[in-house]
Amino acid sequence: MEAGGMLSQRRIDGASGVNTMGVLRQNWLYLETCTTDCQAVNAAYLTNIHSTPSPLRLQTNAGMSTSTKQGFLGRHKFWLDPTGVANVISLCELEKHYHIIDNSKMNGGAFVCKGGANGKDIVFARCPMTGF
Repeated sequence: MEAGGMLSQRRIDGASGVNTMGVLRQNWLYLETCTTDCQAVNAAYLTNIHSTPSPLRLQTNAGMSTSTKQGFLGRHKFWLDPTGVANVISLCELEKHYHIIDNSKMNGGAFVCKGGANGKDIVFARCPMTGF
């Protein structure tokens, strides 16, 4: 990932909180502003996992990865890479489906996706430890 690109994170309930890369957790969903693809490292969150004819080759600061499987987290398509660094959803993917509010002076600087399931907002809060 680009330096400074990972802005916020949201805890996902139900999976182990095993740390990856020291501080990133496999049971959190991270909002990424610099990527165009969504990636999951934990298959427990995805439905309808299937193989794809063309792989995703992803280059990040953590290295290169290749994925040949996709699944869905709700309506969002994710690439599955169990050796990846974190569960990541791209801001551009969220912008396709939600009205995004980003105001550093409101909600502690969180990104708020208006109009989530059942009319509830989806909030990506900044990490209290890092401010990102």
